[in-house]
Amino acid sequence: MRKELEFRSLIDKYILENITELSREDIHYKWKEAVENIKQINNLSCDIDNGYVCRRFTCIKNKIKRGKTIEELVNPVPLLPLKERKKNYTKKFNQSEKGKILREKYKTFKKDTNYYQINKEILSKKAKEYRKNNIIREKERARINQIKFYGITPEDYNKMFEEQNGCCCICNKHQSNFKKSLSIDHNHQTGKVRGLLCHHCNVGLGHFKDNIELLNSALDYLIKTEKY
Repeated sequence: MRKELEFRSLIDKYILENITELSREDIHYKWKEAVENIKQINNLSCDIDNGYVCRRFTCIKNKIKRGKTIEELVNPVPLLPLKERKKNYTKKFNQSEKGKILREKYKTFKKDTNYYQINKEILSKKAKEYRKNNIIREKERARINQIKFYGITPEDYNKMFEEQNGCCCICNKHQSNFKKSLSIDHNHQTGKVRGLLCHHCNVGLGHFKDNIELLNSALDYLIKTEKY
């Protein structure tokens, strides 16, 4: 591995020494000669492909185009520790236009979050008023969210709604009597959709955990205490 790395560094040195005279085509056709010369001079027995030599040549050429000198590439400046490099990068980024724009955005975002915390009560009142004034829209939004959650299509929901005449399966009250749209009821064990219920009936079944015995005992209790 060490020999291979040494060989690669020698190829870089060869390219840098002859970069002004060589073109990419020369490297493509003369790379074998160059590699053989490096092997003979340094007594190395590593093999290297044409692709690597060409890639290194283009890489070094691009670095020179960007403003790097051959001296800098031959004797590269040792890298600073990672923490210092990060600090330098953040300083440069903060001074750039992009960095300034992002900092301004962050400041406005912070203000927005503080604004919400300060005006929490006012905003919650506004939200309640909006829901009251837009009951139909809110019902539709809740219906769409339920359809997505239970994995059925809007056509399936509408079909069930028509079959039930827009009424709850338990209390037989129409959807227009409720603030919320009819909820999708499902079997908690199998996950299959059973029908549409009003919010109160759906929550009631949930509290009784779909247990028929519990519901029967609740019914018996109501019959017994009907006189009270």
